[in-house]
Amino acid sequence: MIREVPVKPVIVPPVPGRIVPSRFVLVASLALLWGGMVHQAISASPLLEEGIARDLVAEARIRLEQDDAETAGFLLRRAYGIAPHQGDSLFLLAGILPRDRSHAVVRERLLRRAGNLSLDETDPALVVGDLAHLLIETGRPARARELLEEFHRQDRNGGALEAALALARAADSGIPRLPGSEDQGVEHSGLEEMTRLDYLFLQALLETEPFGASSALIQRFRSRYPRDRALAALDFRRSHRVGLGPLEWFEAALAEPPGSSREASLLAGAIASFLPRVPWDLQGEAGHLRYDLARWYYHLGGKDPLFAVPFLALPGGGRAENHTLSGQTIALVEEALQQGDKRLWEALSRTIRENTPEERFWDEGPFPLGEVFDTAWQNLSRERSARLILQDKPRLTVEEYHFEEGRLVAWKRDRKGDGLFEEVLLFPGGHQGRAILFSRAGSRDQEVLAVHYSRYPLVSRVVRYDLVQGEEGQGALWRESPPAEEIRSRSSFLWIPAGPVPYDIELRLEEKEGFVRALPARREEEPLSLWNGLVGRVRFSLGSDRFLRQLASDDARSLTAAQAREATAELRELGVIR
Repeated sequence: MIREVPVKPVIVPPVPGRIVPSRFVLVASLALLWGGMVHQAISASPLLEEGIARDLVAEARIRLEQDDAETAGFLLRRAYGIAPHQGDSLFLLAGILPRDRSHAVVRERLLRRAGNLSLDETDPALVVGDLAHLLIETGRPARARELLEEFHRQDRNGGALEAALALARAADSGIPRLPGSEDQGVEHSGLEEMTRLDYLFLQALLETEPFGASSALIQRFRSRYPRDRALAALDFRRSHRVGLGPLEWFEAALAEPPGSSREASLLAGAIASFLPRVPWDLQGEAGHLRYDLARWYYHLGGKDPLFAVPFLALPGGGRAENHTLSGQTIALVEEALQQGDKRLWEALSRTIRENTPEERFWDEGPFPLGEVFDTAWQNLSRERSARLILQDKPRLTVEEYHFEEGRLVAWKRDRKGDGLFEEVLLFPGGHQGRAILFSRAGSRDQEVLAVHYSRYPLVSRVVRYDLVQGEEGQGALWRESPPAEEIRSRSSFLWIPAGPVPYDIELRLEEKEGFVRALPARREEEPLSLWNGLVGRVRFSLGSDRFLRQLASDDARSLTAAQAREATAELRELGVIR
């Protein structure tokens, strides 16, 4: 009998780097499963982020309705950090910021960025409208016109100018039609007010076209929209005379009470645009007209204290008969004086000059000034230092006047309303004639010219600072505030003449219909009084190319790194650079 011997299976050891066939199916299956999960996660990640960002924006809108701007701002910034390709959060952030000059640049950056990104729940017309309005506020109507023209061309297959002219021509026929709808027989909707974009374009158009052509155009629009209060205010701001037409318009508009707070605000704005054209004589019909319109302005909710000044500063310090103001209106004037509103002092002086023709020039003020202004004057006289702000509304441009111990020591002007001062004057020598002028108003915005006067108009040194800006972040690294600026030493040059060089920029302090004073005073016996500084405005004529040859010559030397750092800190403290 043959005995069977059990045979052991032969196990072949795996070759290094080779997968055993019995495990191949399992490993391959796991790899395919894991790859599919990773691919699904990667492809779903952007969708998840967009959803989170939309939820944050939606919650921010709710917070804004509840007047919780702080929380809304936090949510909107988180939304942009998660989804930096969406612009809704940036548009809402721009709306949260105060509409003043210190936030103008940030608002513009937010609006431009939002307009270049995708918008989920925001109408692009809102972004364009806010940006165009900001450009007009900061004195750039030509850029606003270009922006609106391009938007209309993309949105309506026709430019904004074409649309405006079509609306203007419609006023002649009496049957207004929508632009581009003549062939379809679609009549205008019968709106009593212009759309916001059309109004903004017309405003930009009027500021960039010759006065005669723009006057004819706006009259056509006034015929088409006779009840439009914003359009009327725009017309009144451009006019320099008081005619029968505006008076009839106000009579009709004031006879019918405004139906909403918005209508009241627009009507108050129309009055504010018209009042500066009314004569400052407070006697007779002109005085009654100014008083009646001023009272209507404050009754409709107007907050500008300027129009109350003439009735608080009459000859002898008293008030005109029957020209009384409410305590609430007087409180507006007192608060503005405490905040340093220079316009009120200028209006005070002009009122007294117009109503007291025999008194034309004062050094220390035409006292008494009336109860409200006498108190403000005493407070200013006692203060060691004071700052007055001059802002000609509705622009964001501003001038600052700094006083120490009753004399003007510094003056600054922001021409653009972007938060930076293009021109700064310092008077460190008091009445000794010393002065320093910093100017950023040349052809290149990345340069600052500094002119040092040893005794005006003799120049002792000139410096040209070349500015460089920090890098701009991209995507989620992009920041609301613009990058900081600093002075580049190698391309900044200092020129010191062998002897003082005369450079008269006609520097003066002048008041409309009043005095004109050299600034700084040429002789010590002609000091500039506090009153002159309150009611006068700094004026000069600067030639930006005066020292180009000297700064490019071998006599000029570049700044050292230490000098550049010191100048950067000084210009930043003065508000000339960021």
